[in-house]
Order: sequence, then C-alpha cells, then structure tokens
Amino acid sequence: MAQKSPPVVLASRSFQGLIPSRESGNVAWNSDGQCLFIRRKGIHILTPFVTSTLPPPPSFADPNVQLEYGVRAVNRAKKQAAELEAEGIDPDTLDPDDGEGRIEGVTAKIAKRPQGGEVNWWWTTIEVQQDIARERDEAYRWIDTGDEFSGTITDRESYVRKAVWSPSGLSELGGCLMAVLTSTGQVSIYAPKSDPASKQWAEVADLTILQKESLVPLPAQDSDVSVQAMMEMRAVCMDWSASVPASHEDGESGGILAIANRSGKVGLWIRDEHKKFHRARYVDISNHFWVSRMAWSPWRTAGEGVYDIDLALALGDGSVHLFTVRQQTNAENEDEPWSYFVGEKKAIDVSDQRTVTAIAWIKGLLVWTKSKSVHLYNEHLRNGYKWTGVKMLKLERVGGWAGANALSSCVDIQAYGSDALLLTLSSLTRHLVTSLHSQPTLGALADSLRLSLATRTCFYDYLHQVAYKSAPARQTGSDDVDVTAVTCGLAPVGGDWHIDSWVTEPVHLHNLDSSTEGTRFMNFMVADLSGALGDQQTLSERLDSILAHPPRAIAQSPLSAVLPYIFRVWASKDAQSHAEDLLELCEINKIAMSTNGASSPALVGESLFTLLRRRLWDDGHLNGLRLRLVLALWASSHFASHAANFEGLQHRIAAAIRGYVSSAITEWAALTLSDESSSQSVEPISPRDREFLRSLLAHDEGKINVDSIRRTIVGPPASAREDTMDENGQIPVDEDQCPACHQAVKTDSSGTATCVKGHEWVRCAVTNVLVTTPVYRVCDTCPAISLLPQRHIALPIPVGTDGQDADWKRFVRPEGTREDMVERVLEVSGCCVMCGGRWTRSM
Repeated sequence: MAQKSPPVVLASRSFQGLIPSRESGNVAWNSDGQCLFIRRKGIHILTPFVTSTLPPPPSFADPNVQLEYGVRAVNRAKKQAAELEAEGIDPDTLDPDDGEGRIEGVTAKIAKRPQGGEVNWWWTTIEVQQDIARERDEAYRWIDTGDEFSGTITDRESYVRKAVWSPSGLSELGGCLMAVLTSTGQVSIYAPKSDPASKQWAEVADLTILQKESLVPLPAQDSDVSVQAMMEMRAVCMDWSASVPASHEDGESGGILAIANRSGKVGLWIRDEHKKFHRARYVDISNHFWVSRMAWSPWRTAGEGVYDIDLALALGDGSVHLFTVRQQTNAENEDEPWSYFVGEKKAIDVSDQRTVTAIAWIKGLLVWTKSKSVHLYNEHLRNGYKWTGVKMLKLERVGGWAGANALSSCVDIQAYGSDALLLTLSSLTRHLVTSLHSQPTLGALADSLRLSLATRTCFYDYLHQVAYKSAPARQTGSDDVDVTAVTCGLAPVGGDWHIDSWVTEPVHLHNLDSSTEGTRFMNFMVADLSGALGDQQTLSERLDSILAHPPRAIAQSPLSAVLPYIFRVWASKDAQSHAEDLLELCEINKIAMSTNGASSPALVGESLFTLLRRRLWDDGHLNGLRLRLVLALWASSHFASHAANFEGLQHRIAAAIRGYVSSAITEWAALTLSDESSSQSVEPISPRDREFLRSLLAHDEGKINVDSIRRTIVGPPASAREDTMDENGQIPVDEDQCPACHQAVKTDSSGTATCVKGHEWVRCAVTNVLVTTPVYRVCDTCPAISLLPQRHIALPIPVGTDGQDADWKRFVRPEGTREDMVERVLEVSGCCVMCGGRWTRSM
C-alpha cells in the first residue's frame, strides 16, 4: 500500500528540562480530554482548546518565528538559501505546505500543518516541591542510606517517576484525579482546585503515610520504622483501573488503584463515599523480585452487581503473572457499598531475566514487550480467537537512521484496525503485528517502515524548526540520520484513530554529555498519521459509530469522545467539506427518545436517588444528544459558512436536553416527597429546598404529577381559600423576583432572566433557581452555569507537612442531620447536565 498523504502536525511545543526514563504511560490522555506528560521535576497537563465558553489560552509563538534584528534575519535567510543551493535544491521551488514534495530526487523533510493553524492548548504544571519532600521524609521516619540494606541512595532532589489518571467523575469538578509516584517511592493524589486546565492542582492525599498507619502501631508512629515496614511503604509502580460500568447511589465506584512496593506486595486502594482513600486488599506477589510493570484489563460483568477484572504483573526477572479481582455490591453494609475478593495468582510466562518494557491489554489479549521481542497471551477460545497460550515474535530493524534497531524500550502498545496492533519503540520506530485472531505474525516490513517514516517526518520537522536550531543543545556536525529520537512516551488520541501524541528529545553524539536542565529541550507533538496506510472507514462512518453508541457522560466527557473527529477535521485539507455531513448526522429528529424523564423504570430494590442518577447519566439517548450539542457548539465557530445552521441546531438540542433533565429532577422530587408523606416522616423543609421546589413548579410543563411538591410548599388545596386559587383550582406559585429590586423577572430562551429595570441574572442549569452568589461553577464546554453544593464551596484542603490529609472531612455529613434535596441534586450533577462537560469554579 502506498502512502496516501503526509502526516499533519496538529501541535508542536518545546519545553525545557530533562525527560524521564523511557516507558509506556509517561504520556497519557484521560477521559476528560486532557493529556499529561512527565518530566523529571514535575508533570505538564495540556488541554486542547477546541470549543469552550472560557477565555482562550495565551497564544504561543510560531515555532519558526524568532525575535531578532532585521539584518540578522536577512543574513540567516541568505545562509539557508546557500546551504540549499549547495545541495542542488532551488529554494524558490520549495513548497512549505507540501510535506511530500520532491525536488530532483530530494524529499523535503517538512510535515504539513492545518490551514487554520495548530491547535491551541491550556497548560498547567504539578511540581515536586523539594522542601515539602524533605519534610515529608521526616514524617515517614525512613532509615538513611547505610543504616540498613533497604535504604536508598539519596538524590539531591526528588523527581517524578510515574503519574496515572484516575477514572473520570472523582474530582468535585466532575473530572479526574491524578496519582503521582516520586523517585523516593512516595505516592500522592492530586486534585484540581478551580480549573483543571489552567489553574493549580492540590495534593489532597498522601498514600504513603496512610500505608504507614496501616503497618505501624499507633504508639510507634514517632519512631523509626522497621526495615520491612519501610520496604512496604516505598512504591515502585502503580496503575489505576476504570470504574465499574454501572451507576451507584454513592456515585462512581472510582476504580481500584494498585500500588506495588519493594517488599513484593501489591496494595489495592479505593476511595469511599467520604472521598477518603483506604487499602481494601493486600496481596503477596513475590519474595524475591519487585513488580516492575502492571496493567488492568477492562471490567467484565459476572452477574447482577458483580464485576471481574484482571491485574497483569511483570516482575523484575521477566516473568509475567496475573490475578482476578471481583467487585460486587454489598447490600448488607451501608458503610461499605462494595465488597472485594482476590483470586489466586497465576503464572503466565516464566523468567528469562529480560526486563519487560511495556505491558497492556489489547482486544482481550495480554501483550508485553521485551528487548527485540513481543509476547501475546490468550486464555480462552472466544471472541473469534483460534489460539491459546503465549506467542512470541522477534522484532526486526526498521529504518536506516540512528537508533532504528529493535533493542529500544517500547513506549506504547495500541490497537490498529480490527485484527492488528502497533508497537512504538523509544526511537519512534513502529512495528505492526497482524492476524491477531488466527495466528499472530509480524506485519509486512514495508508497512512498518511507512508508519515509522510518518513519525520520523514529524521528528524531522522539529529538527528544522528555529526553536531547536537555536537551542544550546543543538550543535553542528550532525546530519538528520545521525540524530536519535529519544521518546519518553507516546499515547493515541481516542484509540484507533491514528492520531498520536508523544514527547521526544533529539540526541546525537554531540549532546550526549549535556545533562543539565538549562541545556536540554523536549518536544511535545500531536500529529494525524492516518495517511501513512490509509483509513478503512470514512470520517462520517466513524462519527456515526460514536453517535450510535455514546459513552456515559459521567465516565467520559462528550468532548473527549469526539475529540479525534475534531482533530481529523482540523487536519483535513478541505475542512469545510465536512459541514454538510455533520449537519445531517447531528439532526435530533433521528433520535426517538422520551422527554418526560421516565424513559427507564426503577429496578427492583433501587432507591429513587439511584434511579435519578441512572436517568441523568446512563440514558443512551440523552448522552447521544450531549454529543450532538458539543459538535454543534464546535461547528458553529469552525464552519463560518454554516454558522447559522449549527447555531439553530444547538438551540434545538439544548432545549430537548433541558426538558428531559428538568422532567427527571421534577419527577424524582415528587416521588421522594410522596414517599416521605406516606411514611409519615415529613420534616419541615429548609428555605433552600422551598426555593428549589417552587422553581420546579414554576417551570413544570404539566407532564409530571407534582401534587406532592405543591402540598409541601403551600399545603393541601382544602386548606386554601377559594379566592387564592386559579381557574384550574390550583394554588398559583409566586414568580421569581429580582434580588436587586424585587421586581418580577422573565427568562428568555437562552436562560437569562431579566427584570423590568434591566437587571440580568442567570439560572442554575440544574435547579432552575437564580444564581445570586459570587461562587458558582461554569461548564468548560457550553454556557451552562450551576450553583455549588455547600460541601464544595471551600477549595480542596492540601495535605499538611506531616502527610495528614483533611480534605475528606469536608464531605462528612454530621450524624442526625437531614440533607437538603437541592444538595443531593447538585451533587448528583457531578458534571454539566447539559453537555456533559466538566465544571470550573468562578473563583
């Protein structure tokens, strides 16, 4: 197969500093559409700016723009022209937009870029604070090097070794948390304070101190820990599983964070309903070797409320093991809604003393790599597989440039099509494995070479940027083929879309000894590589597949789900040609859904609050509408000639979502009050609940029986005077009043409430009440605004210098107190009820 088109660079950013060790996971995307990559002193978090009501991020300078005197720029241009003429190339014939143009047999090493420019990015950083790290070491009471064999050589500074995303929905803003492992073996949990994309993140839990408390008796907390306890406190690797695919009254399950330590054990950590971490299970793995890599499989449903997941472990001696964890609902204990059971450990591959460089679950197969080989394991003859056991394939050299051999570490394993997988080594060479279902074999060398050339072309693009040419680490005397791409990590955007992101540093013989932070640069790049071998599906077919099977908005943001499509259209040569197809795919008249909020009946034994959570986040039709709303928001600004059509579509979709959400919440409130009335446990409602219920009545469309709500607010009709009733025999509900002048307000189609004196207010997208407080939350994708739950008004509380966390105390409700209905509704709206976007705080 011939190469269809050259790669398109969607983003290229240079960062100063040292890259970490080369392994998979150093670049990772979460379910909210954010990307992290690791450097030695911290973690960079980048969020693409594609559609948002928030202010755009600061613009970066073009990578080929350099501030210099005019005479110097002219001289530099003349020098470059002379170099091209010396190579037999006419500078006037070079086309910068043609990434594949040939001039007298010479290929121009320039990748293409989108016509509208590169994607803009928000950027924030989590830094390892050295002074805090030293204070924390004193709290751990670790033994210094030389006193015991378990001590470690002390670095002058602590640096980041590993960072993993949590499942979405754990942050109080609706997004992800992050677990960070440092070089000293300490593990911390970080959460965003007000804006996950551009503001500071706070350390909210120290799992190392929690591990110490579970190992060391309380009277001995202030003395030096034993050798065994210190080895169990020092972590070596970790991985965070996805959440179980089901709604629960306490919210998302949060997945399982597996942490391996130096004693050869693995702790399984969970986050309870009070936002506090604790170790659920502790598993012995090996007495002789550490766990060097681990990977969770996808969840499997084993019964009603019962879910299984496998944890694969690679040990330091090269052997591979796995065990199964079962998570099931625990109806007998309200304090612990989930129970966990660990199966027997199973040996998959024996030791050969070669280090496992990457391990992952791909299409139901366990895949791991070693130097110059890839290994595949399948346990059962199901899902179309015709083989079982372990298969080993030897990798071959791909390419003729420096570092193109198959000895490098693997930095990514990903699916490629329906029956193949793709390996990427740290030198940016790629290896294709085909025929997974029948008999795994290495793909054609020509195909692997084309894929490798696509990433190598993007790497050459960075080598020819002024930002790299003028860097201190760039020295003369090295040709492009002599430069090795040292890649610390690579991750696909959205799975099998052939859009990859990676972080790399050019290394050659002239800069091997440049090890200081001030002279080293790394490059973050996102590129559309689909032209390397072509795509078997059209863009419309891929998008139609996503719209037909939308993800749960609470588990994956709709913007993250359609981000690969947006990137692909962004990279398209004729982006405007996709507008008509997108309009047709997003039409809501193709969706048959109920708008009364009762599309799914309650399950046996299901609480009303769990039913509300399921209707808001598990309804496939509602999640499909959210996907279409996000696409309409983006398209109205991206397709200028069709802006009016997409704006009209946007208003129609928003109205349908608003009606469904309002009906679901109104019905829940009515049923809840009916239950309380029938059980004779009616308590006086709070002023906030009264305002909330009155707002539900004011916006009721007559599709829900709201008698219980009306009785709660104004009493039964029999107790009211006839002259207070309307023509239908109902007691009227007071209109909203302007908080500034107490005049009646009217709400337009956009949700803005205005009084006769011109005072404007915005309604809460969840409760419909007027937002009058300065602290509220704003959707990062659509214009929706919501009140904050009372327990979320305060910012996250950082961990103290002694490692003790107090943030979870904000979420503990005092015993004997009644939780307001409006509080429960606001908390169940963990992310935007309109578009499924994640929240940001106003302040």
